[in-house]
Amino acid sequence: DLSWGERQRVALASILVAQPPVLLLDEPTRGLDNKLKAELGYILRQLANQGTSILVATHDENLANSWADRIMYLHDGILLEKESSQYPGEEWIGHG
Repeated sequence: DLSWGERQRVALASILVAQPPVLLLDEPTRGLDNKLKAELGYILRQLANQGTSILVATHDENLANSWADRIMYLHDGILLEKESSQYPGEEWIGHG
């Protein structure tokens, strides 16, 4: 039997073989320890640097702040946006 984290890694590896131009990931770090989270972050950053677009849905704000070039929150049906790495400390922009 594979652990949840191992299943996550196998699923991601099977997707990456196809070299998709866009990755949609829902809670990709769920069930992963800190070491595996860091490894996943490294892999995703490499893919992004190679031109892969990556959209991650997560509740982990630390993950979003450390990985993302752009962060968007959905709050009460309003999309809030922040360019995290380019404009740290800027106000949130609401789209509703």
